[in-house]
Amino acid sequence: MLSKKMKIGIVAAAAVALVGVAGTVYAADKPSTGLYGNWIHVCVDKKSPYTWHRGNADNSCPSGQTQMHWYVGATPGPKGDTGAAGPAGPAGPAGPKGDTGATGPAGPAGTSDIATVTGTTNVTNWPESSGWATDAFVRTVVVTKHGAVDNSHCSGAADCFFYTFTLSDNGSFQTVSGKPTPNGTGGSISGVFSGTMQGVAKGQFYADSDQLTGTIPVSANGDNKPASTTSWATLALPNAAHTYGVTLKAYSWTYVSPTTCETWVDQINPGDDGQSAADGNITGVVACSS
Repeated sequence: MLSKKMKIGIVAAAAVALVGVAGTVYAADKPSTGLYGNWIHVCVDKKSPYTWHRGNADNSCPSGQTQMHWYVGATPGPKGDTGAAGPAGPAGPAGPKGDTGATGPAGPAGTSDIATVTGTTNVTNWPESSGWATDAFVRTVVVTKHGAVDNSHCSGAADCFFYTFTLSDNGSFQTVSGKPTPNGTGGSISGVFSGTMQGVAKGQFYADSDQLTGTIPVSANGDNKPASTTSWATLALPNAAHTYGVTLKAYSWTYVSPTTCETWVDQINPGDDGQSAADGNITGVVACSS
């Protein structure tokens, strides 16, 4: 068997001999490194006598000529295994910011922390604080929780919540003869007579409970008050709740006696708790003009 080196020599010799027969040497006399790798290329003119020509730069033959070529060297072996992938190169710079997308649809409204309850009570036999009259009225209170606040408002309790309320009364009064007049001037009430009363108060308080689950009574008797007028709104909280800083920030009640044509207004902010001459009075002395 011939060695690889001997095969290469025989092929090369044949090529040189063939070119020599042509008389004029135009064929390539060394392996090409062009399109075909280690090959010797010649172009043959088939006209008699055969003539060998040098090929074009790309190893092709001119029109009318035929290409002949010989491989110089060992036959190419099979393709080797693909090597392992090299490490990834460093990340390139960030691209420019893209356009802002269209605004999405609005989400649903969240649940408010504000909660409100309303209670209405039919009140009878309610004594005025100075004892000058007894009232009967319908009382409506609206209590609103505004959320958690600093616990310093609740004497350091673990939780503390802020509340506001509005209270309104609409009813009547009956005087108690001999009691001091409501204004504090004009002596004592003369006689027993009735009139109308109505008023509104606004206030606030703090509590260590956020539950508006108390029971505001549907009826109440002044002989056994469930709460004072000032603290009435706290009935909306559970019995175990502790309240702090219950205050009436403003109020105004108006009392009118159609019998004596007298009017008394008990109010603050503005007002001085019905203790000025401008507030009027209820005395029992007829003040109707003829």
